Amino acid sequence: MSENKVQKSQFPIIGMHCASCALTIEKALKKVPGVKSAMVNFAGETATVEHGSDLKKEDLKNAVANTGYNLITDAPSSEDVHASHQMAGQESQKSSATDPHDHHRMLKEAEIKKLKNKLIVGTILSALVLFLSFPDYFSFIDISNLISDSSRFLILLLLTLSSFCAPWVL
Repeated sequence: MSENKVQKSQFPIIGMHCASCALTIEKALKKVPGVKSAMVNFAGETATVEHGSDLKKEDLKNAVANTGYNLITDAPSSEDVHASHQMAGQESQKSSATDPHDHHRMLKEAEIKKLKNKLIVGTILSALVLFLSFPDYFSFIDISNLISDSSRFLILLLLTLSSFCAPWVL
């Protein structure tokens, strides 16, 4: 008879934007066979799972992926990440090639960059729609050459791009 020890693991989660997201992920994790308890921290973007030793991390990852979020299972442990921190005046004992990477931080930075790009493109497209829709209010910009019957189609095209294409393309 094999002994199934309870283990506690913590995983970063990418894609949470509200407390409801955290509850959805928590419910999905609790449904995975072998999970004793699960707690998702929205502010810390982490999931703490108590599970048996026979549980596969891929099962957790798939359960979270089915809800539309990403559970990072290959992130270094907190001991590995904090081992690279230096005290003031302490000389480096490791080369930069062997220092562990904080994957969760790097993924979060990539997500922020992507959201920033979407904001910039959406703002530019929305400003164009605003200028073309109300040319009388923007008399300091000479857009009279663009204003015609075809400008309505241009506005429709810009609205379509800003509403439907920009959020998914970038």
